[in-house]
Amino acid sequence: MGLKVLLAIFAIMGFALMFFGVFGKKKDIDNLYVGTSSSIFELIVDFVYVLSSTLLKRMIIFVLGLITVVFTMGVFLS
Repeated sequence: MGLKVLLAIFAIMGFALMFFGVFGKKKDIDNLYVGTSSSIFELIVDFVYVLSSTLLKRMIIFVLGLITVVFTMGVFLS
């Protein structure tokens, strides 16, 4: 039961991330904190995010939310 509640919270957070990617203000998206990287893959994604335009940042945020929802709901429904 607790796992399903946790997965539901992650799915809601994924939907919120997708909503922010589509309807977020340009200033908020440009000033979004990226964080530190612990692997080479994360470092490459951070550089792509920092050096990209606002439209590409919106797409990256939306895709991250979509991935979160898809994987969470896949585990939730199985």
